[in-house]
Amino acid sequence: MYSNRMVDEDEIEDYIPDQTAERLLQIWEDVQRERISNIVDERVRSLNQGMERIHMTAEQSYNEMMRQQKERLARQKQEELAFERQCAQQIEARMEELAQEQNRQTRESVLKLQRYTTKIRSQKDEADRIQKEKQDAEAKKERDRIAAMEEEKRKKEEEQKKKEDLQRLAAQPRDPPPSPVPPPSQPPAHSSASSVSDEISPQASEEMERRRKILDHTRAQSQMITSNAQFESTKKEFYKKIHLPIQQISGTREQIMSRSEALKRAIQEAKNMREDVYMYSLNLAASKFVDQGAMQVSSHKESAFSLAYAIIIIASTFPEFMDILIAQFNAACPFTVPHYISRRRYQSDQEWTAAQGFKANETIDQYENRMMGILRLYAAIIQTKFGNAAIKHPFGIEKGWAWLARILNMKPQKMSASMLYSFLDVAGYRLSQQYGHQFQKLMLFIMEEYFPMLMQADSPKPQTDRVKLFLEKYQQSGAQFQVPKGSDIF
Repeated sequence: MYSNRMVDEDEIEDYIPDQTAERLLQIWEDVQRERISNIVDERVRSLNQGMERIHMTAEQSYNEMMRQQKERLARQKQEELAFERQCAQQIEARMEELAQEQNRQTRESVLKLQRYTTKIRSQKDEADRIQKEKQDAEAKKERDRIAAMEEEKRKKEEEQKKKEDLQRLAAQPRDPPPSPVPPPSQPPAHSSASSVSDEISPQASEEMERRRKILDHTRAQSQMITSNAQFESTKKEFYKKIHLPIQQISGTREQIMSRSEALKRAIQEAKNMREDVYMYSLNLAASKFVDQGAMQVSSHKESAFSLAYAIIIIASTFPEFMDILIAQFNAACPFTVPHYISRRRYQSDQEWTAAQGFKANETIDQYENRMMGILRLYAAIIQTKFGNAAIKHPFGIEKGWAWLARILNMKPQKMSASMLYSFLDVAGYRLSQQYGHQFQKLMLFIMEEYFPMLMQADSPKPQTDRVKLFLEKYQQSGAQFQVPKGSDIF
């Protein structure tokens, strides 16, 4: 066994000869060098292994760091994408909320504007009506006074004249009395221009006066509601319940029935409450229907038939309504009687135009269109026919025959052409269906005798040309009328 202890050189010299010692020293040095070399090699290998481990560890650490960095960047990207989606959703939701809020505000603004417009229009209509009633009352009072004075003067003059002309009148043959309005079973009574009368027939005058008294009574009772502050809320309530459904009547059967039922409920509610409230509701409904004729029908003539159906539904439940409505027709449009109003000596221009139904600052064309609209609605009521037997027509086609016979028995005036055209355009088909050959005779009289008188009257040329084209179309179609557009709803 060799010991690892280092041998001192002095010790070697003491025990070994010199040559041997040198050799041994050399061997020892070689051994030491080899040993040192092994140790160095071992150290180098250890260092190399350590460096390799350090390099591998560093590489692993770098790879791990890069992996974590990539994962962190991926998570950050996902978080950014999620945040962007969340922001986009929030922005979209906010924009939708803003759009809804803007739409709501717009709808509220439109509704407010509609309510305000309706309120202003209603107030204006009410003020115009009150002013007109006041003017009518004052004018009527003055007319009655002057008429009484003239009547007394006329009677005195007639008595004096009778005394002077008694013998001459007794010697001459009397003229036959004027022909009455022909019944539906016969053609017009006159066959020449010499038998045409003027202004208004006696029977039409009696009917107009009877209905005027009914309307005066109705308005007097309504005045208790309109002039009493205690009933202000009641008046507003029923005004809304009646005014809005009439404005909403359109050309469909369902809409007509639903709006008519709403009107019937409102009027029945008023009837159950008080008599004066009932009269107020009937008068208001009639007034609004006449207004619709003047405004809506004058610009959209087919709407007359929808309104006519609703009117008949209401009148079949409340019979008083039809007399009030016709009285308002007669007051707003004298041609519905028919009645040609002559100017009195004492009337001013304003009184004269007001008596004919002119509104303030209204032109001739505006007046004509409004009168034609009201007359079209009047004719639509007359010609309307219900298939439902439960709905009874209180103002049927026989009234149309009477109106036509009366206007043909009167001397044509400036508005005669427009009124005749408007009436026949709406009711001509139903009259031809109802009276057949008799109505053809009536049309023949219009073409051969009445139309030449229209040409000689003061009617504007566009009006007479329109009647001429209408009659030519009637002849070309073989004496047939076309079904009016919008009349076949039921």
